[in-house]
Amino acid sequence: MSAVHTNANNPTGHKPGVRTEESARQRRHRLRNAAGVALGGEHRTAFCGRRRCAETVTVHAKENGRASYRGVYTCGSIWTCPECASKISAGRGKEVGGLCCEHVKAGQACYMNTLTIRHSLGDDCGQLRKMLSWAWDQVLRSGAMRRVRDRFNIIGYVRSLEITHGAHGWHPHLHVLWFARDLSPEDEATVRAALYERWAHVLERRGYSVAPQGFDFQRAYNAEQAAEYVAKWGTGAEIAKGASKSGRGGRSPWQLLDDADHGCERSAGLFAEYARSFKGARHLTYARGLRDLYDLEPEAEDEQLALMDDGEAPEFEKGGELYRFDKEAWLHVVKAKLTAAVLLAAEEKGTEGVDALLWENGISPSVDRPPEPFTGRVRVLRAARGTTVTNQGGVMMELRALSKEGEEKRGVYGGNHG
Repeated sequence: MSAVHTNANNPTGHKPGVRTEESARQRRHRLRNAAGVALGGEHRTAFCGRRRCAETVTVHAKENGRASYRGVYTCGSIWTCPECASKISAGRGKEVGGLCCEHVKAGQACYMNTLTIRHSLGDDCGQLRKMLSWAWDQVLRSGAMRRVRDRFNIIGYVRSLEITHGAHGWHPHLHVLWFARDLSPEDEATVRAALYERWAHVLERRGYSVAPQGFDFQRAYNAEQAAEYVAKWGTGAEIAKGASKSGRGGRSPWQLLDDADHGCERSAGLFAEYARSFKGARHLTYARGLRDLYDLEPEAEDEQLALMDDGEAPEFEKGGELYRFDKEAWLHVVKAKLTAAVLLAAEEKGTEGVDALLWENGISPSVDRPPEPFTGRVRVLRAARGTTVTNQGGVMMELRALSKEGEEKRGVYGGNHG
């Protein structure tokens, strides 16, 4: 039986209002817990990485030496879950990076374009997000934009949506990566002016304007820079900013979460407002047919990317399974907020490391044990000579077929064992 006596030694715990050193993984897991608190116990992020979706929760080793869970629920939300957002952004970065590489190989170029709207402290988050999406749609539909795209051979775009909160309220903005021919400095200036004019005109129709210093257009000098520009939302660097105060651009939702987790109720309320406003919104969109031009696979869904990082763990005979949690032990791990610490312990010292971590935190280790890793050797049963058993910790046993008569002669069934 598992029991919790104390979590005083919890390496991921912290006192309200006190910021402590932690790893990137510990930060993501902590902020995911904070998101569940801010959004309420029934929100899908509150279950992510905590609720079992299988009879047994297991820890597995991946080929890169990292450990991951299997048998736990994954929410797949890029907006509210820092853990899923990190995995999704990594997948998007590879997708966009591959597209940019193919485009550059063809002798073309990518251009980074930032689009914002002027806002004030009292503006509603959801209304601003809808206004931004409407304005973008109007720009794409306009005849002026079609003429610019035809003239400068702009074959498509990748667009991402982001938001921060600062002294002047919510600040939603678009990062657009345009795929065009290699423009001369003069043509680049012409495209920049045309895009600004069209964006400003659309906003003015609804009583808005371009935010001060809220428009930018410049060339991406390599595929990595271009991919990071539109797919950095959930990257480790972005989430890590939650550990420090915001700069000129305001606080990201991850920073709001961090402040909420350190006792700021207003930040928790702002994060909840943001989550409601961005529910169902697409973070990253491709121009139709853009990936088909280079014979690339269609973009994956967010939920696919959130699960892809874990993938299929190596088979048991390769030593892939490091630890098994029974129901009660896993419940106590979740309550003690040890999900990140367990993975680190498994990576460093395997099963024994997880056991030691649980004992340190007053939790009796799970009674379930993982199978022994395959050693590459076989053994012979004395009672049935010539019958080999693959030593795979009970996962798989292969016995050579023997007739009952032959087995009886060897003393396997009843009879004389002397």
